[in-house]
Amino acid sequence: MVSACAQLQEAVFQALSTDAALTALIGPGKVFDHVPERARFPYIVLGAQTGRDWSTATEDGTEIDFFVHVWSREKGRQTLTEMEHHVRRILLEPLPDLTHHHLINLRFIWAEFSRNRNLRHRQGALKFRGVTEPK
Repeated sequence: MVSACAQLQEAVFQALSTDAALTALIGPGKVFDHVPERARFPYIVLGAQTGRDWSTATEDGTEIDFFVHVWSREKGRQTLTEMEHHVRRILLEPLPDLTHHHLINLRFIWAEFSRNRNLRHRQGALKFRGVTEPK
């Protein structure tokens, strides 16, 4: 059976990759698990993910923290904040069903934006927390 972490990452990738409004903002094929060497800004990267046991006395469960990173070369924050808005909207709508797990809940935790002057880009990090249990 595929892990809850892997299934949630697949569902997140699918949801972000197929959203028409997000694609209109950043362009098609701009959601990555691993960024290609010559990727053009703006784009989104699925970041670190941590899974922990969230079982109870009667039910198995997994708590999953994960990051979504938004990247832009624009001098201001407008594109980043629009990307953040879309990512939050998409991920807080019901995601596609996971094959072997139920997604009990998915919550937005926080967002942070920064600028790298040397590399001339801006980055945003969004943290989410999900809880799953096996079907």
